Amino acid sequence: MVAGMTPTTVKVGFVSTVLEMGYHVELAGGGHYSLAVLHTKVVEIQGKISLGIGLTLNSLYINPRQFSFQLPLWQDMRREGLPIEGFCVAAGIPTTEKAAEIISGLKSVGIRHVAFKPGSVDGIRQVVNIAAANLDFAIIMQWTGGRAGGHHSFEDFHQPILATYSSIRRHDNIALVAGSGFGSSDDTWPYLTGDWSKQFGVEPMPFDGFLFGSRVMVAKEVHTLCQGSHCCRAGVNDSQWEGTYVKDADGIIIGYYVEYN
Repeated sequence: MVAGMTPTTVKVGFVSTVLEMGYHVELAGGGHYSLAVLHTKVVEIQGKISLGIGLTLNSLYINPRQFSFQLPLWQDMRREGLPIEGFCVAAGIPTTEKAAEIISGLKSVGIRHVAFKPGSVDGIRQVVNIAAANLDFAIIMQWTGGRAGGHHSFEDFHQPILATYSSIRRHDNIALVAGSGFGSSDDTWPYLTGDWSKQFGVEPMPFDGFLFGSRVMVAKEVHTLCQGSHCCRAGVNDSQWEGTYVKDADGIIIGYYVEYN
């Protein structure tokens, strides 16, 4: 799947292209500041994709003003018959009670799944609690550890999953998606098979899917320009990755400079 990213997945052309190719992508709610703009964007995307393809919105829970109009609008558009399929609660994990309220609203109009983006062990456990309280609804857990570049977390990628994998897998309604730094078959395959965990002396721990962000920002279909040369950098050693949060480390820093084309 392609992650919701402002401004990359705000644009009609890129989002519709990903959907038409058969992949899951999140329309970035962060780039939509009014009901009319978001509604118009969905109608435009619908006009460029085949019948039966559903849309998912990535809405920032940390931004109450946007979230408070985007969630009900997303439900209203589903009632209108627009191809609304999923909703991602990004940048923050709600309480179990608030999540149940959100999920109830999504279910009532026929939306099929909700996603959360935990950034720590506590966040993962909270998503597990939400899944346990809503066993009849599909939960997508997007894990993007900071060690691999995930801007939602300052955590190592592996340790939090090692600590919580068994609790995640107790719930069949959780789809576990890995993000941050994936881009080739060689680095993705061990996480699909689960073999990545063998180096830690435990059984295989496969993920269900993969989240691509930085990788697709250099695709020819995007409407944003990669002005820097971070795409061609070799990266840094394990002991140096935390330095990318505060300074340039071999040409890499957490965050991107992008410009509309």
